[in-house]
Amino acid sequence: MSSDNPPRVNFCQWFVQQTTIPFFVSSLLFTDEVTYGRDGITNFHNQHQRAGENPCGAVHDRPQLQVRISVWAGIVGDCLVGSHILPQFLTENVDRDFLLNGLPHVLENVALAVRAWCA
Repeated sequence: MSSDNPPRVNFCQWFVQQTTIPFFVSSLLFTDEVTYGRDGITNFHNQHQRAGENPCGAVHDRPQLQVRISVWAGIVGDCLVGSHILPQFLTENVDRDFLLNGLPHVLENVALAVRAWCA
């Protein structure tokens, strides 16, 4: 049994108690962030080398320019919130700035009752 088990059990018990509140579950904002990049994505089909044509040919499997994009999205009830493009490198300050300044703009399309609940 891991040391984080008791807090998880406590949270689950609290959550089950909250489900007696009308619209509690449908008013929660479930979110996730993901960073997409070109690292490790190689199309080997387009990299065949023919020794007769280019005996010194080389295949580069890493792009010189690193391209990354971080995206945030969420779900409230049956409403998809986002997506929102984040800066390439996520830090505590970036997350705080998004929660205070970016999230209210992203939530503009969500019903007012849901926004009031999440505030």
